[in-house]
Amino acid sequence: MAGPEAAVAAVITTRNGSTRGFVFDAIESVLAQTTPPREILLVDDASDDGTAEDIRRRFGDAVPILSLPQNLGPSGARNAGVTATRSPLVAFLDDDDQWLPHRLEVQLPWLAASTTALVCGPVQLVNSAGQAVSHRRSAYQEGFTWPGILFHNPVLGPSTVLVRREALLRTGGFPVQFRMGEDWHLWARIARFGAIQFLDRPLARYRLHGQQAAADKGLAWIRKQTLETLRDLVGDLSPRQQALVLNTYASGGVVRALMDGNLSGAYDLATAATGRIDCALIGRRAASGILGKLIPPLYDPLNRHDLRRLIHCFGRLS
Repeated sequence: MAGPEAAVAAVITTRNGSTRGFVFDAIESVLAQTTPPREILLVDDASDDGTAEDIRRRFGDAVPILSLPQNLGPSGARNAGVTATRSPLVAFLDDDDQWLPHRLEVQLPWLAASTTALVCGPVQLVNSAGQAVSHRRSAYQEGFTWPGILFHNPVLGPSTVLVRREALLRTGGFPVQFRMGEDWHLWARIARFGAIQFLDRPLARYRLHGQQAAADKGLAWIRKQTLETLRDLVGDLSPRQQALVLNTYASGGVVRALMDGNLSGAYDLATAATGRIDCALIGRRAASGILGKLIPPLYDPLNRHDLRRLIHCFGRLS
């Protein structure tokens, strides 16, 4: 039996959800919460396959629908949902993901602290049929603070996020001009004035399938698009701080490209951040990555140490 309602707006975003085939499972997972949200709003991002009609037939008035006249993309659709709801807390859900039943119940107590702006947690990875693949978690607590979040995005997708509406409005919400890393951009801006809490307990199912936004894009494209997002995020920092953040992100792609034998791709990424190759940074990250792969128990400690070092370096730069 569901408990009392929480002062939460559940914002579900979809684009041609009927065709993709997962949106009904997403809605059912919201309706099955042990602590139900006060508001549920499905934002239909200009679907052209009859998604809104299918949802109305199946769920009736239980799921209000905001139909957008033109396609705004995931960020624009989420922002529209925030604007259209009024609850002080907002929980997001992409139409191919699902909330676990306890999601809101376990997150809500953490927002009783006035300094907490956002609560998130791990996800269960599932395939297109909903079968579990593995867990995905973030273990680096240093990444949940400013500036740690600049070097490591600890929020595993919007579908685990419970956030204060005030924080979304204060930061301007999701930046609609970027194609990758736009959620990272938002979490980092929120972390600049409010605390982010991570609950080490799975909160949602994240579905891996061939219809995801970047499913047909290569790693180099994703890295370069995300670099553009990060470049905007760090635009008000000192030049040396900007270079450290951008080169750190790019170096991860460089190491991966080198391991794949893609020398030209590695060079392109190494110069994409600032135009200059930071060989020392790339070397350190490559050494940590190789050692962590060879000795798995060292993987997390090495990454935590690297993140602490980067945060320390960031603080010394101006």
